[in-house]
Amino acid sequence: MSHEVETLVLAKEPAWHGIGTIKDHALTSLEAILDGGLDWQVEKRPIYFPSDTQGQLKIFPNQYATVRSTDLQPLGVVSDRYQIVQNRDAFKWIEGLLGEGITFEAAGSLKGGRLVFILAHMPAQLILGDEIRPYFMFSNWHDGTGTMDEILTPVRVVCWNTWNMALKGATRKFSVRHTGDMEDKQANVAATLQIASTYMDKFAMTAETLEQTKVSRKDFFDIVTEVWPEPSKQDDNYARKEKQREKVVSMFLQAVKAPDLQKFSGTAYLIQQAASAFDTHAEPLRRTMQYEENHFISLMDGKGIQESFAKAIEKVCGVTVAA
Repeated sequence: MSHEVETLVLAKEPAWHGIGTIKDHALTSLEAILDGGLDWQVEKRPIYFPSDTQGQLKIFPNQYATVRSTDLQPLGVVSDRYQIVQNRDAFKWIEGLLGEGITFEAAGSLKGGRLVFILAHMPAQLILGDEIRPYFMFSNWHDGTGTMDEILTPVRVVCWNTWNMALKGATRKFSVRHTGDMEDKQANVAATLQIASTYMDKFAMTAETLEQTKVSRKDFFDIVTEVWPEPSKQDDNYARKEKQREKVVSMFLQAVKAPDLQKFSGTAYLIQQAASAFDTHAEPLRRTMQYEENHFISLMDGKGIQESFAKAIEKVCGVTVAA
């Protein structure tokens, strides 16, 4: 199952997959832990293997299995340097960062408990007359393969797909490895929140600049061409590449026509927001494309399509887009 949901609790609105417990209010810390199925501990257990034909067991040195205490579900294999971060400790950290009384939008366990996530509400911010309320997401791998990540995101994370979407689109991310002094590392996250707050302020100012920047029809297609240049007619694969380009440009034009963006018609802000929407909604197509088609969408360039449009707007219109 692509959603990979094991347990989940959500505030007010159900998820697209229809799984999870729905509360009719924003979640408290205790509700998120209990109803999100996160009230368990992770333990490190030694690993043994048969050392002879008689089944004599020998311990695997410096390697441990991480297991869930409630049902001994195996989560992963880690070294002796691996530091466990318990689910309840994660909630305490978030409350310490954002303040007591913070409310949560979602919490749950993915991939059989290997990955857990918590989605907290951030204060709302007014951008071009629209109330933007980003989420603060904390996620943690218990299997030794990943880090703890804290990001600011507009994505309502409710499954594996949206978790990936949130991390992929995160402009600011703070990652912590499960080694060393975990408390000391988490103390630095407060600085990340300050950076995130500064970024939101900068984004609001940039949005105003882009909304005031008028874009002619010629400028619009110049920007599109900067992102997806027309192939050379001398190229042996010209017909195929041009067909690929037309397909992708057509998809972007559909994003530009989104009803909620029409009040920004003729501005650079519409183009940048359409690029953001395109980057999200083109994802299913990317998974079915061959490499060269995929290249037209992702551009294999840094943060991908949104960054490419930001650079194109800067070049064609002469304004700076926050990155």
